[in-house]
Amino acid sequence: MAASETTAFDIVSLGEPMVEFNQTGDDGGRLYLQGYGGDSSNFAIAAARQGARVAYVSAVGDVDGVVVVPSVQAQEVLKMAQEIDARELEQAKLIIAEKSLRKGLAKYGRI
Repeated sequence: MAASETTAFDIVSLGEPMVEFNQTGDDGGRLYLQGYGGDSSNFAIAAARQGARVAYVSAVGDVDGVVVVPSVQAQEVLKMAQEIDARELEQAKLIIAEKSLRKGLAKYGRI
């Protein structure tokens, strides 16, 4: 996408996806299937299925973000998250030491 182009959405949903456990009829009802849901994500999925251009904004609540990341991408996402975390730590140390947000932004940019 060119810098002058923008993406327009019909709907932007803000919320948190949740892990849900749904009871099955197997084994006398003692087995559960893991799924994902939550009102904001269910709403976004339903709107997209009806043809709306939808964006979903969220912060993932587990430690590494791997609960809602497809398992085939988990290692890549974890590596990127660790790199960002290390850069944020270095930037914070610089800002604290120099008492200057400008210097932190000049060296590291917006993370």
